[in-house]
Amino acid sequence: MKTWLKIILLSALTVGISAYSLHTISSDCHRVSAPLQQLEQALLAADWEQADRLYAEAEQLWQQPQRIWPLLIDHEDSHDIEISFVDLETALQLRDADAARQELAALLYHIDHVYRHERISWQNVL
Repeated sequence: MKTWLKIILLSALTVGISAYSLHTISSDCHRVSAPLQQLEQALLAADWEQADRLYAEAEQLWQQPQRIWPLLIDHEDSHDIEISFVDLETALQLRDADAARQELAALLYHIDHVYRHERISWQNVL
């Protein structure tokens, strides 16, 4: 009986930690993506001041979960996001709208990839 209780408790703990991790990743990805979605509109309107402000907001939001994300996600995914932020910043500094939109698309892809990669699905299980 004690063995079954330990197995049930360990299983419940594992599911709980997994659910917390997925919730944390999901909310962080959505929070960072929100200003980036607005950044796309600022780029289309050639509003560089607004674009710079939104970029700074998104980068600050990205830095906040960096304490826990290394425990939850693959280092390569985190590295890809960091590189995309640097490339986007460079394009914004050069005031190159086409390059900025391209780098923004890559950044949004990498952020979405983290969520898709970490969520529980048959593709990730099999």
